[in-house]
Amino acid sequence: MKQIFGDFRIGEATIACLLSAFAFCHSHSQSTFVRTFGSTGEDGASCVIQTPDGNFVMAGLANDMPYPKISLLVKFDTNGDTIWTKTVNYILDERAYNIINTSDGGLLMMGEGKYCVNGNCGTDGYLVKMNANGEPVWSRGYGATLWDDITDAGQLSDGTFVLAGETVSAGAGSYDMFIMKVSSTGDTLWHKTFGGVGQDYCPSVLACNDGGFLLTGSWRDTSQFTPAIPILIKTNSSGELVWAKEYQMTSDLFLMDADEISDGYIIMAQHGMMKTDKLGNLIWFRHFVEFDAWVMQNFYGKMNQTASGDFLLAGKHYDGSGTYACIVKADSTGNIIWAKKFGSGTSFEVAADVIETSDGRILACGTTLSYGMGAGDAFVLMTDANGELSTCTSTAAITNSALTPVVNAVSPSVGKGLWVGIASFDANRPAVPDSTICLSMVPVEDIVESEMKIWYSDGRIFIDFENVESGKNIYQLRINDMKGQAVFQGILPNPGTEMSGMEISLAVGLYIATCESELGNSILKFAVQQ
Repeated sequence: MKQIFGDFRIGEATIACLLSAFAFCHSHSQSTFVRTFGSTGEDGASCVIQTPDGNFVMAGLANDMPYPKISLLVKFDTNGDTIWTKTVNYILDERAYNIINTSDGGLLMMGEGKYCVNGNCGTDGYLVKMNANGEPVWSRGYGATLWDDITDAGQLSDGTFVLAGETVSAGAGSYDMFIMKVSSTGDTLWHKTFGGVGQDYCPSVLACNDGGFLLTGSWRDTSQFTPAIPILIKTNSSGELVWAKEYQMTSDLFLMDADEISDGYIIMAQHGMMKTDKLGNLIWFRHFVEFDAWVMQNFYGKMNQTASGDFLLAGKHYDGSGTYACIVKADSTGNIIWAKKFGSGTSFEVAADVIETSDGRILACGTTLSYGMGAGDAFVLMTDANGELSTCTSTAAITNSALTPVVNAVSPSVGKGLWVGIASFDANRPAVPDSTICLSMVPVEDIVESEMKIWYSDGRIFIDFENVESGKNIYQLRINDMKGQAVFQGILPNPGTEMSGMEISLAVGLYIATCESELGNSILKFAVQQ
């Protein structure tokens, strides 16, 4: 058994301000706080939401080196005190990219989970549906044989979900954007891919008032090695392409997030904001100098609208000495109201998400290398309505300027891929009732690569074990279909020899085989073909 031991700490931190002419301190009527969450490895937060009970949930990743990354979920109250902590383990490495409230009062978390088959590794996108206490209701993985992830999701009025992300397993290029609709229990209803011949990215999906959907991202139309071009893709309610527009410019490579207003869309770009009409025609673009919403390793900065109709953007700011977590408040015409930065000034901090709370405060989350336990910690930071902490805050020197991107109507390749649901998550592992104690992560199963080879032919399953010591038994084989239903479970005698003659009736499709022994576990994804 591989052990992951504690030192995942939840505590207070002081996110320092740059001690310059911009730094200032005040006493505030609204309470503020900063908390860090982390272990000795790479930890970070990708998103934060307010739940119907008035508390908050943060999602991201945790990593106690040298062990695999796991998806992290923390619920905390209005004072920053932890209510519970959950982690989700897929097979090898996981990270949560987003979380949303669901109509039944629960939560839906999404991201990517890594698996390895005979030394060849890939990822599946995943969903984990939880109740209000973070306990799993159901889980699904979506993908084929290569690298796939889910970056965003939304629940529709009929209880179904729309998903967006990126796929290498399907589409025209090395990465394609995808959109998928699934039932209230995660079953696939339809799916579409959009892209060029190079790497395409899709950070977000917006459910529009007309019943269709808007995808934000970037694409490479002609070559893998050309610069990425920002793109918007509008579909109808069935995922069929309505229009696609690219916005060529020298400063921005990605469109990160979107919101719908009465006469069009407000779009968060990598370095600013823009507005289009309902057909994607550009109305204005504002470039935010020294602001960057490409946060880190597929953690995209997010944008959220306030009660007053303004917008909050999360990202980072570099001032020549260090990288700061940065939050920007702008009005509906793209003019900056204020911009704040948080960090040591000598290391690396980034903000991945920022929201306005029900009492008018500002809550951000992200990653800090300056504070906490190790190589990177997740943080949440609550400011007052003006983006100020009760200790001190530093104004970020971010200005805006108008740009005029070249807008082109484009025709991305439209396709479909093999998308299936896999329920093979170890969810709801530890819970932490008190923010002052360490989190001891429960043991995880050792993954032994290349220990097992499996194939299926003529109604018989064949298994070949490699590198197995004599006398090491017992081997138990479990085979699940892509919805998590068990199709076979049994004890295998005589390890170290080819196992044949085991008659198992399997329909055409993909399966997950798990073989358990004293040496550890092997997990293999295999296909049964006609």
